[in-house]
Amino acid sequence: MKSILLLLLTATVMLGQENAVLQQMRAFALANNGNGVDSLLKTISGKPEYKLEHQLYTGYLQLLDRDYEGALDNIENYTEERDTSAFAYFLLGNAYATKAMLGNKITAMFIISDISENWEKALEIDPDFFPAATALFNFNLRAPMVGDKDKALEYAKSLLGKNPLVANSLLVAYYA
Repeated sequence: MKSILLLLLTATVMLGQENAVLQQMRAFALANNGNGVDSLLKTISGKPEYKLEHQLYTGYLQLLDRDYEGALDNIENYTEERDTSAFAYFLLGNAYATKAMLGNKITAMFIISDISENWEKALEIDPDFFPAATALFNFNLRAPMVGDKDKALEYAKSLLGKNPLVANSLLVAYYA
């Protein structure tokens, strides 16, 4: 099944359907935790029309490989050029969150707002992008001194009509 998806994505890239490529790569990356994205990157490598997508997904792989500084550089560069990708802002928030968790408390203090701002930007771009709403829920529920439990509840309730399964699991976590 995975090889069929990879073949379909590769064929789409070769046909030059940029928006379809980005949507399919995003879906593929989310569904497979990055598995196979490196093959797709090889397919689009060297094609100027896919330079930004290459940069975004290189950042995604760097994030998975725990190269957080490289991921931040690539994903930030992508969002500077193209600020319409909820997925990119979600990844950027994740990169900052990881940097905050692994760094010292002073570093975390300075980048804490970058985390929530990027996830909020992802939801602003695509209000149905539930990974960002879930991240914001967890951030607001669990972040010491900066989280807001009322906001966490709002994020969980905002998903009820869009993704009831995720919304209900968040509500269970909230009331637990």
